[in-house]
Amino acid sequence: MSLETFCTRFPANPEVRTSIASMQRIETQEGKSLVAILAQQLAREGRDGIRETLNKYFPGNTMFELDQKILERIPAEDKQKMFDNYAAIVFGLAVVSLERTLVNGEYDHEDFCQRYNLATGGMQLGKAEAEDVKVEKLSHDQMGQMYAVIKKDKTFTLFFEQEGIQAAPHVLRQFLQEKNTILNIRKAILPLYKERARFLVL
Repeated sequence: MSLETFCTRFPANPEVRTSIASMQRIETQEGKSLVAILAQQLAREGRDGIRETLNKYFPGNTMFELDQKILERIPAEDKQKMFDNYAAIVFGLAVVSLERTLVNGEYDHEDFCQRYNLATGGMQLGKAEAEDVKVEKLSHDQMGQMYAVIKKDKTFTLFFEQEGIQAAPHVLRQFLQEKNTILNIRKAILPLYKERARFLVL
């Protein structure tokens, strides 16, 4: 399971809508859009992709502390795959949070952190904590900016590009920009996501 699996499982053609729509019928959380379900699948494949790479070089281990010594033992090509899969996790979880923000009128950073920590459990990628801000209340103007972005692009992609990232909740935007994760999202994740998400917003 990995980004390669994601691309195979969800081809960039109209059939992807049927696949995601079938998942929507069995999702436990009501109101989740097709694009959010696609993004969630991307996060799951990213998680499995990292675990797959770690198991390749450290078979039998169930807990990994990704320090510099560990990374030095992984070849550059597989290391980049891990970074890309990590970006997929963050992107997928962020899309779900953005959708919930648009529905609820506030950004629940504590919920994002809980889902992030669950997705990265056992990999020690750095725990996310909602210390100073658990829930970010958004003003009428801030919500207006978010709605303007989603009106331009219903796939949520624009929130991760230069044109629309300022409309994302401040705390989420900070998390995306840490360790340049947003740059890897733009390079490795947005192209393959957009190819598929466009069939879900027809």
